[in-house]
Amino acid sequence: MNKRGRIGSALLLAVLLAVSVVTVPKVQAATAVDTARMCSVSFQVDGTYPELKEGTVTVPVKLYRVASITQSGSYVAEDAFTSMDFGKVDSETTAEEWSQKAKTAEKIVTDQALACDAETTIINGTAQAYDLTAGLYLIKAEEVGSPQYRYRFTPYLVSLPNNYYAQGQGDEWIYDIEDLGLKPEQTLRYGGLLIKKTLSNQNITMGEKATFVFKVVISTPQGETMTRNVALTFDVAGEKTAAINDIPAESKVVVTEVYSGASYTQTAPPSQTATIFAEEMTEGIEFVNEHNGKPNGGYGISNNFTKSEDGYDWNKDITDNATDSE
Repeated sequence: MNKRGRIGSALLLAVLLAVSVVTVPKVQAATAVDTARMCSVSFQVDGTYPELKEGTVTVPVKLYRVASITQSGSYVAEDAFTSMDFGKVDSETTAEEWSQKAKTAEKIVTDQALACDAETTIINGTAQAYDLTAGLYLIKAEEVGSPQYRYRFTPYLVSLPNNYYAQGQGDEWIYDIEDLGLKPEQTLRYGGLLIKKTLSNQNITMGEKATFVFKVVISTPQGETMTRNVALTFDVAGEKTAAINDIPAESKVVVTEVYSGASYTQTAPPSQTATIFAEEMTEGIEFVNEHNGKPNGGYGISNNFTKSEDGYDWNKDITDNATDSE
């Protein structure tokens, strides 16, 4: 092998760090790449999140052959990826540059709706892909969700075959890569709650309106408890709703009507419960009141506090339909 072939352009084993980028060690392969030999790769998901490791959530993984590899370890872009320049790739190419190339390859795949060259599925934290033609591959793990969380994976590039020279494990080409890491990013999923209020009849005392206040206690799967207060004001009998958004999925909520106006009686249970589901507006929380014959008014205000550099600023707002304050 000449110097260019020994040091030149092969992308070495993709090692996923906390920021999900590849590192590119220096190439010192002593033998030529057997471009006719088939390759394989196995994947292993980072063990931070149990539901990915224990099979609760499976992850489809697609592989796209971005470039072929020459006997000297350089790359030639495949037809769909000819806009990508691999001529300047060498042992000095940084992880950031490889990360950017992976993003470019992913955009090409998305824009052109390209079919993958191989696919597999992460089950119980692992997966394998076999009979892969030698070359440079884009590894794209699909975004997946569980009842509580969403998982995203950064795409990256890996060379098949690969080389462990920089890890001090010899300079031979490796055609069967084991335990290539996938680093997921976990985010919460959210849902909403719709509170329905029915006022069967109403007494207007000197133009007074009727205000009803609800306390919403949210218990999240992560062990947190949040409280929100919702007020609905009626100027005529009928139905109104209040929506509360951005509640962590799988939370348990208890809604209690804590103020029913001075002249109104509850005809439905004063406290009701529900479970929040991801990307859904949970319904079924309904309260009904009717006038009890007393002449008292039942209008109200909502006190809102906004945090500032000097503490908390108070402002008084007349309660309105679908008021959601904390």
